[in-house]
Amino acid sequence: MPRLLKLLACTLAGAFPVVASADEPIRHSAFDIRHSAAGGGVAERIGIMTHFAHGQPLDLIPPLVATGVRHVRDEVYWDHVEVAPGRFEFPKKFDDYLAALRRHDIRPLVPLTFESRHHDGGQTPHTEAGFQAYARYAVEVLRRYGDQIQAVEIWNEYNGGFIKGPATEDRSGTYTKMLRHAYAAIKRERPDVTVLGASTAGLPFPYLERLGAAGAFAHMDAVSIHPYRDTRPPETLEPAIRRLQKLIARHSPDRPLPIWVTEIGWPARPPGAQTGPALDEDTQAAYLVRCIAILLHAGVEKVYWYQFLEHGVDAGLGMLRAQKGYPPKPAHAAFVTLLAQLRDIATLEREPAADGIYSFILRPKSPTTASSDIRHSSLDIRHSAAPPPTRLLWSLRPVNIPTHGATRLVRLDGASETPPDWIVLTDRPVYLHGATASPAPAPGGDDRPSPLAASVADFSFEQDRGGWSYGSMTFSRTGATEFTRLTETRVTDWKEEWHLPGTPLSLSEEEQHPATAGLRPVAAVRRWTSDRGGPVRVEARFEAQAQGDGVRVRILADGQVRASEVIGGPRRPVFEVAFDCELPAGGHLDFAVDPGPGGTAHHDATRVEVTIFPSTSTSAPKTP
Repeated sequence: MPRLLKLLACTLAGAFPVVASADEPIRHSAFDIRHSAAGGGVAERIGIMTHFAHGQPLDLIPPLVATGVRHVRDEVYWDHVEVAPGRFEFPKKFDDYLAALRRHDIRPLVPLTFESRHHDGGQTPHTEAGFQAYARYAVEVLRRYGDQIQAVEIWNEYNGGFIKGPATEDRSGTYTKMLRHAYAAIKRERPDVTVLGASTAGLPFPYLERLGAAGAFAHMDAVSIHPYRDTRPPETLEPAIRRLQKLIARHSPDRPLPIWVTEIGWPARPPGAQTGPALDEDTQAAYLVRCIAILLHAGVEKVYWYQFLEHGVDAGLGMLRAQKGYPPKPAHAAFVTLLAQLRDIATLEREPAADGIYSFILRPKSPTTASSDIRHSSLDIRHSAAPPPTRLLWSLRPVNIPTHGATRLVRLDGASETPPDWIVLTDRPVYLHGATASPAPAPGGDDRPSPLAASVADFSFEQDRGGWSYGSMTFSRTGATEFTRLTETRVTDWKEEWHLPGTPLSLSEEEQHPATAGLRPVAAVRRWTSDRGGPVRVEARFEAQAQGDGVRVRILADGQVRASEVIGGPRRPVFEVAFDCELPAGGHLDFAVDPGPGGTAHHDATRVEVTIFPSTSTSAPKTP
């Protein structure tokens, strides 16, 4: 471990002494929790996923405490504690890890998971008896661990792969019934406990709409989500959270529900690896800070990073390596530094800034002073003025900014220095202390124009809306066939999509899945048509899966190929391209995904994101 991290870890460990012996259970009333959160500032809204319930060793507790984190998410499995129908015995491993957390005043969020072999045939609860049994399990967990548990999560990723049996036939309806039983039982036993519902894999808006329509939001105190981004940057979370807030408000207008992000993270490949996740470890560390800042500013109540130690199939997501001594990754230093910088901060306020630049003012809590020490001399009043604030800054493209008399610059890894008069701001966040004015360039001037079209935001079940249409075409050595519009749509728990019946071909808000017809590859295509013509700037991003043999992605301007690449499978997963061109009125751009040179359509779902701007280039080539 670098010397700087050792010093920081020791300092933080000393700041969090043991507050009770193992024989003295700590009682955390709701009143205590609220006020300790106020005492810890914004950092109290940040947690991390641990896996002590999976058997991870308790010698992880000291490095966990040393980070300064006060909240973890970990489990107490139903099938491990109900040893016979209606008889509960709690294994030592659960008691031990929760006792260790209690001694260090670290508060657990407990997902109540998964099925029990004693009920509903060992499948996910789907009968009245199964729902009641699950509710009894929830109550027994709370009785066992008392006020130490202040928040529970009803299941984990119910819309994903963690359910089995008849419950899969109506996920939203069955989950709502189970949630209703559990919520009522928990509130009878412990009205102060925060009950989290939904706990979705990703952000599946159709599924969340169905939960809302089924009345699920009436039986939870907060909505939990796991909005993983694959390799997409954290900034894509902003519009998604706004959309979710509107959805919740529609379905629960008289009872506002906060959002908890109980899992979020990006896998990173180890240094020197040529395969694996697309992100390197330094980018993962930067994404951690950017993600948490964006979510907290957007109004998310709690954010739990996934995860502390590398674990099983989730390789690449941990901030500590699963090796002797638990060597830290860059994300660990970024997490420790973030918590230290936010410890006494009450709010994050985003300043207006030029496009692609993020500047958050970290507002400290107002200090409290004993009345006997207050002096109202003019000197005291002058010195009581608030000092210049700390700012958290980054830019999606390098930009030179003034530091305006800042006294200290703290890097992503915690390294501190006296800043020069100017610094280059990059996508690696920094903390700037004491600047007397905003160093971020103001909006306007170099800001980009508003887009003409955006494939994700503009997606619709109406052909030609916003200039977009959805269809298919085939490619051969002699060129492409005519674009054929799709006519069928469908809504699943995961997405709303156009599809070609009898084939895997589909197009949704974010994805395109191709197909084959005989030996011919059939591309899924979204087309944008210019109503006025003129020069445009095209920015496109394609992301394919690592499974399968890959896909070919193409961009055509009025039938002429402007970009083509094979991605996914054994190749790199992401292709990003930007170019200028001039379209005539009625000219079109096609964004196509076909099965690629392997000729199979298995695992070919490809994320596609396109933004089209008015072009400022005077040399944009015209399409033939």
